[in-house]
Amino acid sequence: MTKIIDEDVSRLADVESVIKDCVTAILCRQGRFYPNKNYGSVIAENELNSILAGARYAVRDIDGVIIKSGQMIDDGAELKIIVNDEERSVTVKFENV
Repeated sequence: MTKIIDEDVSRLADVESVIKDCVTAILCRQGRFYPNKNYGSVIAENELNSILAGARYAVRDIDGVIIKSGQMIDDGAELKIIVNDEERSVTVKFENV
């Protein structure tokens, strides 16, 4: 039986918070976030290389984050994101790309 300690719970919560920040940055079009016109992504087409490039650009200022890989799904992509050596999968879907 594995014992979960408070540090583990805190670390997992931090990773999930960073993942949410990453998804927000990826889905926000650059220039549409009033306080910082450079925040967000510039994904021009619904194609894997464009999505990976845009996602990597969007998270460039988030410490400890790497967009490892991705694959296309119906109307978006499933991205593998590494946050401080922990890998997570997220699905991002785009409208009007």
